[in-house]
Amino acid sequence: MENKSHALMAGIFTVVLGIALGIVAMWLGRDNTVRSQYQLVTRSSVSGLSPQADVRYRGLDVGKVEDIRFDPEVPGQILVDIGVTQGTPITESTFAQLGYQGVTGLAYVQLDDKGTNSKLLATSDGKPARLAIQPGLLDKLSDTGSDMVAELDTTVKLLNQLLAPENKKILMHTVTSIDTAASQLGQIGPELTPTLNRLPHVLDTAQQSIGNINRLAADADSLALRVQEKNGTLDRIATSVDEIGATAASVNGSTIPRVDDLAEDARRSARALTRTANVLAARPQSVLFGNDGTLPPGPGESGFTFPAAAPGAH
Repeated sequence: MENKSHALMAGIFTVVLGIALGIVAMWLGRDNTVRSQYQLVTRSSVSGLSPQADVRYRGLDVGKVEDIRFDPEVPGQILVDIGVTQGTPITESTFAQLGYQGVTGLAYVQLDDKGTNSKLLATSDGKPARLAIQPGLLDKLSDTGSDMVAELDTTVKLLNQLLAPENKKILMHTVTSIDTAASQLGQIGPELTPTLNRLPHVLDTAQQSIGNINRLAADADSLALRVQEKNGTLDRIATSVDEIGATAASVNGSTIPRVDDLAEDARRSARALTRTANVLAARPQSVLFGNDGTLPPGPGESGFTFPAAAPGAH
């Protein structure tokens, strides 16, 4: 009987200890965090997401997934209720995406903000604000998977056409031509060696030429400075030009009029000489007898008469 009482006491103690441990665990594990209620909306798959999954805002844990269900008002639409720690900056430009933890396939909610609207999103427990779940990388890949497969199929067909027997001959001919060209380039290399060996001398000559050009430029600059300085070449040229201008003015004022008079006298003399030459050409005898009429007839000419003898002549 005593053994039974000890066993009963041990059983009661074990049960009480278990209940106490359960109460302590519940007390230690209780979550007193005050959370704001939001509702995520999507028409895409939420595979891997389950209640109590983490909610992260830019990588920080800010809440938990509380419930996942279909929208009774919109067929095919899924509602995800989440609780977010108060003070999390959920704005009107905040959006949600599904993230995946490694290779486990377990999903979590990733919140992010576009930054286009900094106004906080108003929400309440009775009417939680809604956020859209945007497609993630895997969703985009699944959406474009069919297009990628079609493009891959097209690429494979093009490769098959490229590797057709007739094209293989062309490719082999092209490879052979490339190999021949490479061999010819290898033969050209030794011929280029002397030219390459002369390049340093050419470069030195070019550098010397550049140095000479620089010196010429410096001399030209110095000459330009000397020409432009006061009492320099330009000033002397300007003075000479002024003197030439003064001389030209003097010539125009005095010498040129006298030259004009002399030229006029020369023209008058030339005209008189021309008239004289014309008279001589017409009547040469005018040099001896003058130009006052016709000459008397000479001996043997018609009308010739001997002159009368002078008085007292014999």
